[in-house]
Amino acid sequence: MYILWNNKETRIDGGSVFYKHFFDNNIIYTTHLLYEMTNIESFSVVRDAGLKNSNFLVWTGLRQSVPLKLRVHEPNFGNILDWQKLKCRDYYHLIKQKYEKPKKWAKLREEFNLEDKQLSEAFVMPLRVANEPYVRSFQYKVLNSLLYTYKLLCKIAYISDPNCSFCHQTTDTISHIFFVCSFSTSFWNEICEKKFK
Repeated sequence: MYILWNNKETRIDGGSVFYKHFFDNNIIYTTHLLYEMTNIESFSVVRDAGLKNSNFLVWTGLRQSVPLKLRVHEPNFGNILDWQKLKCRDYYHLIKQKYEKPKKWAKLREEFNLEDKQLSEAFVMPLRVANEPYVRSFQYKVLNSLLYTYKLLCKIAYISDPNCSFCHQTTDTISHIFFVCSFSTSFWNEICEKKFK
């Protein structure tokens, strides 16, 4: 169950909601809005149960203000699973069912000829090596092709030239910036030389 009143996700005219006369009549949780019934049926039930100081339009507006995800009962896994008999692998199985590969997974695999294990490492690495949210965010954008390269900026008509801002010879893409551009390769070579000296 989710609390109905002053819930940041339940909003009318941009603000959270609190109707005292509803609260006083024990309408506190989203499940008390009786979503298993129609607006008319549910209003009849609460009116007969004692809610006298409201009208159908207010009731319907309140029901419609609750997002769909809050209208259902939270599942009670305690009644479905015997937690004392579960082992670690059983919990892992529950988590694994929700795991989905990123949308760019197949494209990265094909473009760079990587195996699934290598791609998994690429997506997990920012969490292991970087504490700064900006660095993690940058890596996420690179892996999911969300960086605004000149090619993308040109595509949305923000700029007119799609070529690389460094070499000015090839279309600016993420792979070009990090692997192909002569300026980038010389930068990485210099870093590697300093690292191994």
